[in-house]
Amino acid sequence: MRRAVFAQGPREVKDALRGNRKLLLKNESSLSDDRGEKARLDRLLAMNTPLTTAYILKESLKQVWERKTLEEGKACLDGWIAQARASGVRSLM
Repeated sequence: MRRAVFAQGPREVKDALRGNRKLLLKNESSLSDDRGEKARLDRLLAMNTPLTTAYILKESLKQVWERKTLEEGKACLDGWIAQARASGVRSLM
């Protein structure tokens, strides 16, 4: 997703994405405040809606693994899949 946004984005988006791949892969809870990672990620996500949607869905997918039973996990995953399809982001659909 990041590569597609980079390839199609305007110069300011490309400049913002350059060197920030790890920010997009990092768990939100692991972002460092003293290094300004949260603020940098917020600026990056504010520039591109599909990238923001993908990041939010990446974070929400973790909820599947937090379910106590297989049935709850399946229901959560089905809900996540429905959200991904409804997102309108082609690579998630």
